[in-house]
Amino acid sequence: SFAQSVQYLDQGWKQSDRSWFYRIDQGSEFMRYDFFSRVERAESDALFSNPESLRTYGFVYDEPVKPGDYPIGFVKRGNSIGFTCAACHTLEITYAEKRIRIDGGSSLANMEGFLNDLSSALDTTLASPEKFSRLAERTLGRENTKPDAVAVLKKYLAQAADERREYNRTNHPDSPYGPARLDAFGRIYNRVLWMAHSKDRVRANAPVSFPYLWDAPRHDYVQWIGSASNQ
Repeated sequence: SFAQSVQYLDQGWKQSDRSWFYRIDQGSEFMRYDFFSRVERAESDALFSNPESLRTYGFVYDEPVKPGDYPIGFVKRGNSIGFTCAACHTLEITYAEKRIRIDGGSSLANMEGFLNDLSSALDTTLASPEKFSRLAERTLGRENTKPDAVAVLKKYLAQAADERREYNRTNHPDSPYGPARLDAFGRIYNRVLWMAHSKDRVRANAPVSFPYLWDAPRHDYVQWIGSASNQ
């Protein structure tokens, strides 16, 4: 049961350290919060952001889950939602019916599957009058009956869908990464190029397991390829 208590390893962390690591805003944004929290899955009318949905990608929750809670490593800032380092560097395993949390460990999350399915959810909502109508009702409330407001909502939803689709196209690997792996460096580099308005891109097709973090302070350089000074 997900409701069972979590056992933490003795890693020298206080609960305040853990809470900070899980939720500190690090400037990441992957889409608008109002769309992420209200869009449905492509294949059903269930919300994409429901715990039952997000757990399928291997993301970890603190229990008990309260309304509006998101997995460890998700952070809301204004009307945006993004990731923290904890999304990919927090491991939880179940052994002998016990949940064991390993902070700074290698996540088992299927990040590529999550981002691909999120893109499909947005595209399907744009293409389906029924899905879009439900999204508009959740998002606009009483304004849902005003054509101008609905048109503006569809415009912004299309922009969000275009950005997610382009991100996935740019970072499409030769073979699926699968759970617990990502070419994080390639994707981060492509994002920096995009923000710099460069047309250059790299092939993000060198996935590795999410690295554990506990020896990071001992390294002169970090990232798997030793590309970033640890000064």
